[in-house]
Amino acid sequence: PVTPQQRTLDPLVVSMYTTSGATPPPVAGASLTAIGDKLWVFGGRLVSNRLMTNELYSLDLETFVWRRHADLPGDPPPEPRYFHSADQSGPDRLVIFGGMGQRSQGSGGSSHDASTVLSDVTVLDVSDPQRPRWRRPRVSGPTPRARYAHLTAVNGRQLVVIGGQDLQNTYVEDVHTLDLDTFTWTKASPFPKHCGVYRSISLCYAGSTYVYSNYNFTDVRRELQVLGPDLHLTDRSRGMTGENLPPGLRFPTGHLIGNHLVVSGTYLTNTSQTFATWLLDMRRLVWARLECSRPLHNGSWNRAVLDARRNRHLILGHRDRTLLADYEHRRVNFDHVAAVCLESYGVYDMPRQRVSVLGQELGCMLLDRPQFSDFEIRAAVEERTIYVNTRLLRERWPYFDRLIRANAQEHHRRYLRLPEPYPVVYHMLRYLYSGALDPSSSVDILGELMVLGDVYNLTDLAAHAADVLHGRLTLDTTPHIFRYATMARRNGLRVRALRIM
Repeated sequence: PVTPQQRTLDPLVVSMYTTSGATPPPVAGASLTAIGDKLWVFGGRLVSNRLMTNELYSLDLETFVWRRHADLPGDPPPEPRYFHSADQSGPDRLVIFGGMGQRSQGSGGSSHDASTVLSDVTVLDVSDPQRPRWRRPRVSGPTPRARYAHLTAVNGRQLVVIGGQDLQNTYVEDVHTLDLDTFTWTKASPFPKHCGVYRSISLCYAGSTYVYSNYNFTDVRRELQVLGPDLHLTDRSRGMTGENLPPGLRFPTGHLIGNHLVVSGTYLTNTSQTFATWLLDMRRLVWARLECSRPLHNGSWNRAVLDARRNRHLILGHRDRTLLADYEHRRVNFDHVAAVCLESYGVYDMPRQRVSVLGQELGCMLLDRPQFSDFEIRAAVEERTIYVNTRLLRERWPYFDRLIRANAQEHHRRYLRLPEPYPVVYHMLRYLYSGALDPSSSVDILGELMVLGDVYNLTDLAAHAADVLHGRLTLDTTPHIFRYATMARRNGLRVRALRIM
């Protein structure tokens, strides 16, 4: 049963947006790839006339305005296709491989006789998102067998291509790797599994490529295969556990964030037609359901992507259509977006520790040695002084200069007064010196540091404090953490605290 509290939290967890601008027409088999502030949509087969397209669109993930990109500079665009792959390579390029295309671009539809499968590689440079550029790299090495509906994952500087189907819809049972620096096909190996986008997903985690498959939807079978860097195959299927296991999800999508795999797909039974989302803890291989489907009960929700910059799970569709009817045509709609706050479920990209243990120890030692300082920070509440080095603070805290100028009444003044209590100021400076939080810090200290991170533009400090507070959530601490998360504008942590309360 759905509790009143759950209904109240729904709008905090899932935000609904109506897109505008040059909205793409409904298609089947288009690629959706999020890079930075843009979602790129390429290709697909038009639902209206079954013709394949090579149109390119982008969605601004801040404004949810669509833009169509035509007459682009650079090389000619890829030929029309669907069920191809499009993967991010580096910060600003997409690598497109394979798919099903047409033998000629004359009149007529994409009948089986006119269809062909592809094995070409094209790069889309999006370093200028307003003016992306196509590039046809010179590819060498033994070209993989042409395929469509295949799986791909970027593992370091390698594009891993797995499975798919040929023109006769026979599964292709192999795996290939493409060096993304030289565009050379370097490795190939058998992959004796039936894998394709209808039933499987692939991703890179901890240097290996994981392939999750679900099939036989009336009595679901689940498999997890792991490909090492040498393409050696290990079966981890028996290691997956959980209080509940995911049902059969058709055309699943999977995205890795932190140590969690977020898996979404269409769930169809005689009594239920919905778009479901599940989580797999990659460290323990434990499944859990993401309880965000209530706002998605109505409408047709079709594909999911990860907005990594904002820690959101974006689900695209049309809230006034019917899922079952659209699924029969493999139709993907782009009119509405449901944005799920993943941090409210404890799923987020954990902040990285940039300083070694030795560096942390040296930083703490330096902070406690006044002889290495040339400036004073005074905690106004207790009027206690902490001696600091201005060069170090300027390098690690650019906002420091602004504070000095705003508080300097005299040119020769060599101190800065901060309004926070001494323990909070000290732990903030300790973090700036060492790059790490004191693991014994209280919830109140961590909460104040999270707020200071927001006030003083110390985003890493706020992220590390929030990360520790996620692990401190208990019935006793939750009200305090909720208050600090509200003050620091950490909506994900705030909503997660509410869910526990």
